[in-house]
Order: sequence, then structure tokens, then C-alpha cells
Amino acid sequence: MARPGVTFNDVAEAANQLIGQGKNPTIEQIRLILGTGSSTTIANHVREWKENQSNISLLASKENLPEELIALMKGLWQRVLGHAEDAIAAIQQTADVTIADLQAAAEQLDHENKQSRKQYHEVCQERDALTQTKSELEKIVTQHQKEIASIAATNSALVDQVEEKQIRITELGRLHKIAQENLEHFREATRTQKAQDEERYRQQIQTAEGTIKTIQQECNALRDKNINLQNLIENERNEKNHLQIIHDGLVKKLEQVGQQCSAVQKELDKTTHSLTVLQEQYNASEKKLEEFRDSANQLQSQIYMLTERHESIKIESNSLKNKTETLTQEKLKLIQEKAQLQGQLTAFQTIAAGRPK
Repeated sequence: MARPGVTFNDVAEAANQLIGQGKNPTIEQIRLILGTGSSTTIANHVREWKENQSNISLLASKENLPEELIALMKGLWQRVLGHAEDAIAAIQQTADVTIADLQAAAEQLDHENKQSRKQYHEVCQERDALTQTKSELEKIVTQHQKEIASIAATNSALVDQVEEKQIRITELGRLHKIAQENLEHFREATRTQKAQDEERYRQQIQTAEGTIKTIQQECNALRDKNINLQNLIENERNEKNHLQIIHDGLVKKLEQVGQQCSAVQKELDKTTHSLTVLQEQYNASEKKLEEFRDSANQLQSQIYMLTERHESIKIESNSLKNKTETLTQEKLKLIQEKAQLQGQLTAFQTIAAGRPK
């Protein structure tokens, strides 16, 4: 990140330091203290600082107060504002990065959930296709059963053709043996296909478990970032308390000066009014800090919502996994029934082909 340029507060602090050392605050002297800054920028800030100094001198002469005291109070206030704004900007930038990371993780979870739903719909379509095929085969078997009944009636009328029936019985025995061999071959192929399907689903489950573990790690990282953010807020609170102590000390010194200068009590009342204005500005800065704390609480709420969303997606993923396993079992059962129906259909077709016309 690029280094910010020289600000008015930096130039004013350096100029006040030179005044305290009894030196004239020139552009070169200020650059020597700051170690950076262009002559044009420093010159513009020095001009503005000198205008403020003339206002401070006028106020000091009017209020009968030391110029060093007024300059010290103003410099201290400007330094407090500068530090508070820098800290707020840094913490806000960190919060923005954290929110962006959480949104990216949520989009990734949505993408994985859509893929799981797509796989579930594909399995459902395959199951429906197998069910339709089973219904069609059952219709064909029913039709052939009717034809076999007709053949049986015809055979009962042909009792004298015993020799022909014996030949047909022998043929049927051979077909039965062929059907048994085909059935064994199909069972072996079914076992192989089942093993491949189980291995593929096992790999998918392992991949899903790895994804869930990665999401849990990301959630833990977000919790750590939230803890760091809370530590930063605590540091800001400590710094504010330190500044409050300094402010209280200055107020006490002003009260002592008021006791020693009882003859100018009326002028000191006007100075107290100025301090009241500074207190209001301080309260405004404290209000900004409260707004930042509210932003931090909102960020905590977003982290909690994303965590709940992760748990919901995890539960839905487990449900889809169970449904996929159930559909797989139904698919295997339908394949076995299809094979049985095809075997019966082949036998019926052979019997129908061998009947007398």
C-alpha cells in the first residue's frame, strides 16, 4: 500500500516542536523532522499553520493565556483526531476484506449445493426410466402368458402326438439350460457394475467430506479474525482512556490558573466556553468510535449467519447423500427385475416359435 502524503497535522506538530526548541519553523527544518514531503505541500501547510498561529496569538492576548498552552491543546486535539481516523480506516478496510472472503465462501457453498441437486435429479430420472421399462416388460409378459394359455389348450387337444411333445420337452430343457447360463452371466456382470458404482459413490462421499472440512477451517479462520478485531477495539478503548486522563489533567491545570487569577474570572469563563466546544468535538469523535463498534457488531452477526448457513448446507448434503444411496438400491433392484423379465420373455418367445401352426 502506498505511503500517505504529509498532512497538516504532521506539519503543525513539527512546527510546534521547533517553536518549543526556540527555532524558526522553516520548510527545510520541518522536512528534516518529518523525513519526507514536497516543498509545495509543506509550504501550503506552513501557511495555514501560521494563519492559525495568528488566531491563537489573538486568542491568547484576549484571554490572557500563554500561547504555548493554547498551541499545545490544539495540537493534542488534532493528533487525537488523526490517530482515531487512521485507526478507523484501517479497521474498516480489514472488515471489508473479511466480508468479501465470507461472501466468496458462501458462493462456493451455493455452487456445490447446486451440483448435488443436479446429481439427485439425474438419479431420479434414471429411476423413472427403469420403472417405465419394467411396466412395458410386464405388459409383454402378460400378452405372452395369454398366448401360452392358448397353446396349452391346443396341446391338450393333441394327446396322440406324444412323440412330438417329447421332442419339444427336450428342446425346452435345452433352452432352460441356456437361460440358466445367461442368468449366471448377467449376475456376474451385475456384481461388477455394483462394485464400480459403490466405489464411485464412496469417492464422491470422500470429496464431500473434504469440502466440509475445508469450510470448517475457513470458519475457524474467520473466528480468529474476529478475535483480532475485538483486540483492536480494546486497544482503541485504552488509548481513548489515556487521552481522557491527559484531558482531565489539563482541566485541573486550568482550574489552578483560574484560582491564581481570580481578577480575570470573567475572561476565564470565556476560555471555559472554548474548552466546552473542544469537549463537544471530543464527544463527536467518541460517537464515531461507537458507530465503528456497531459496524463490528454487524460483522459479527454476518459471521454467525454464515456459520448457520454452512450447517444448513451440511445437513442438506447429508440428506441428498442418503437419497442417492436409496435410489442406487432401487436402481439395482430394477435392473435385476428387468433381467428376470427379459429371461422369461426369451423363454416365452422360444416356446411360441416351437408350437405347431
